[in-house]
Formats: sequence, C-alpha cells, structure tokens
Amino acid sequence: MKNILLITALPFRKQGNQSMMRFVKMFLSRGIAVEVFTSGNDQRGENAVMMDNFSLHRFSALRDKIYNVIRAFIRTLKNVVRKVKGEKVKVATENIPVTRKNYFTTIKSEDTFPPYGKHNITTLLNKWTFFILALVDNVWLTSYLLLFHRKSLKKADIIVGYENAYAFTAKFLARLYGKKYINKYQGVVPLKATNENISDCKRYYPLSYYGLNTSDLCFMVNDGTNGIFYAKARGCKNIYFEPHGVAVDDYKDIQEVDLSAYKDKFIIFNNASNSKLKRADRVIRPLLSLAPNILKQVIVISTYHAEDLEELRAFVKLSGLDANVVFLENLTHKQSNYLVRNTAVSFMTNEVSNLGNPMLEAIYYRTPVISLDDKSMDGFITNGVDGFLIPLNSEYDKTVADIITKLVTDKGYYQQIKDELSKNFTVNTLQVQQEKEFKSIVALFN
Repeated sequence: MKNILLITALPFRKQGNQSMMRFVKMFLSRGIAVEVFTSGNDQRGENAVMMDNFSLHRFSALRDKIYNVIRAFIRTLKNVVRKVKGEKVKVATENIPVTRKNYFTTIKSEDTFPPYGKHNITTLLNKWTFFILALVDNVWLTSYLLLFHRKSLKKADIIVGYENAYAFTAKFLARLYGKKYINKYQGVVPLKATNENISDCKRYYPLSYYGLNTSDLCFMVNDGTNGIFYAKARGCKNIYFEPHGVAVDDYKDIQEVDLSAYKDKFIIFNNASNSKLKRADRVIRPLLSLAPNILKQVIVISTYHAEDLEELRAFVKLSGLDANVVFLENLTHKQSNYLVRNTAVSFMTNEVSNLGNPMLEAIYYRTPVISLDDKSMDGFITNGVDGFLIPLNSEYDKTVADIITKLVTDKGYYQQIKDELSKNFTVNTLQVQQEKEFKSIVALFN
C-alpha cells in the first residue's frame, strides 16, 4: 500500500473538527502518499499540510451553487407573498436578526426539534432536490476525474469516499479501476433522527442513506448515533466501529486562553461549534434557576458560533446573564482543548448525540462532564458517579441548577466526581485508535 486517493466535500478546518486532517496524517506518517480531491472550503480558515507525499486538488460543487440559487429564489418568493398579503417581511442586518420576539424566549430547554427540519412534504421535497443535485454532481466529478486525473486513479491502492457527498463517485471509480474502496463516516446524525425507521431514512434523508454504500471496509465512527445499525442496514459487512481517540500529541503544543478575568470562578465550558444542533441555550438557561449567591460564582464559556449566535447573545442580555456568559467563537481546536483541561466542567447538550470529541477529551483529561441522558454516552459515563447525564424533561433546568450548586458549594463532592473519573479508561488516545484503524486497512490486502 503506497497511495491513497480521498474524495470529499469537507475542508481541512482550522477551527472545529480535525478528524479528516488526522485521518490523512495517519497515512502520511507511515510514508503513504495521499491525494485529496475536495469541494470543501471554510471561510474561518483552513489548515495546510506541507509534506512531499501529500497533494490537494480543489473543485467546485455544482450542487451547492444550484441549491443556493434555488433557496434564494424560494426566500424571495416567500417575501413577495408576504408583501402581497400585507405581512411584515422579516429582514436581517449583517449580524443581528430582526425578530418580533427573541427566539430563545419562545422555546424551553426540553423542547426538541428535528435536526434537519420536520418530517413533512416540504422537507421531503427539499432533501430529494438536494439528493438529485448531489447525483448530478457525482456524475460531473466522475467525468472530471476520468478526463484529467486518470494517472492518480491508476496509481491509487485505495480510494476513500470521506462522508456521503461523493461516495457514489468514489465507489464507481474504485470498482472501475479494481481498487479497494473504503467509505468513512463521522456518524449518521440525520439518520439517527429517524429513530431507526428505515422508511423515513429513505424518504427524508436519501443522501445520508444511499450515500452510505457497501465497501471493502466501512469506517463508522461511534459518535452515539448508532451508525453501525445503519451501516448494516445498507449491507456493509466489514465495519470498523470505534469512537475517536484523543490527539494528545497534537495538544503538547499548548495554546493558552487567558482566564485571568475569571479567577476563582467556577467555569463551565460548552465546547460547541457552528451548528444550531449544539443547543447552547440548554447550557445557559439553567443559570436562571441558580440562587444569586451561586450565580455570581459561575461563568459559562461557549465556543458556539451558529447563525443564530447574535440572537442567543440578545437572549443572554435579556436574561440578565451578561456577567455570566462569555462567547469565544474564534478559538482553535488547541485553545478549545486548553479550556477542556482548565475549566471545572465540560457541558454539552446536542440535539441528537453528545459522544463527540468535546466529551471524549473531557473524559480523557478528567474534567467532569454534564450532558444529556440520550443514550449516546452510555458506557462512557455513569450518571452521578463520574459525571452527569440529565433527562430532557420539564425539570431539566432545575436539575442542572441543583447539580451546579452542589459542585460549587461542596468541594469534597466535586473532588469525588474527579476521583471516580480518574478510574474511567473508556477513552483511548488517537495513537491507540489509529493503530487499530490502520491494522483493519492492512487486513484488506492479506
């Protein structure tokens, strides 16, 4: 095995998830050349790989361009209809959405929402339109690679379809050239939203479902979304199902965050991203249930930076929590890791699953965690012993507030949780996980 060809729609993000970068470096560090074809880009910045045995090719995704035009047309059409009906058209400044009432005052922590829209005719049409455009995009990319990159296809020992966007192209080319085909997925959040209803998977998430195709080896990350169920449902036989490992070597190069302004405060870290599914409001709202003498000791730091961030900031201000909530949305993954290790608690309340790198890193570095009792953390945290898994019900805010109060006021109890967490060895390092991962790849050639 000398050459890997990887096809994806993802960028090498500088902020947030570093999984693809680490996957690529797993091969490069072993002297295996990697050639990446990607349509991904991140305006917040991207990492660069400066190695002789690595090359990166960018191409434009037709589906995104067409889909964005369609969405813009639909938005315009809706506004025209509102004007005709005499309704006020919702507009937005560059940063702050104009709404009649702050959105976060209209929902409760226990309210849940389908992660990609309600399962109705609108969502069905939306997803199938995107799926058809994705198929067109795959046909275009296949033609492009066959015309201009046949040399790369011929020399590759393995072709990897990283996530579902170009899985059809990756598999077709692998079979056409007689190469090993690997498909890799960072979990299946959309499919998990159907609660294992295969009919709904096909109906509402066709790209996620059909893009999970059969392969010589399926890498399905255990992120709490039960990806192995869906991989088996799609006919995958050789499945590597493991959680991520913690990149301890990467974090030896410490990037500190100045916490001097919060000296002697009980800091709760919400290591969120640019996805509204992270539900940072569930971390903030319980603060309103704290007694004043406890509240003044607590600070929440969140890296949440989804499109509704300004509305969430407004909610914080409306709630009188300006002094208790800080948004640091421009941190690198190394700075986020510094906060994982140097704050009192890591708190994640995602809409679908919470077993991601933020929680894995917290467990590994012995930082107590608070999360949801959504089954995604089962086997990694024992509620009330080495962490807290909170039922999402009408008592959620009060339950979280009671836990925070106990941790703040009873230092012995807090230390007890940390001591129990020190006995938790459910999370491995990235090196250990990648060694197992690489062995499963080598086995394809034996």
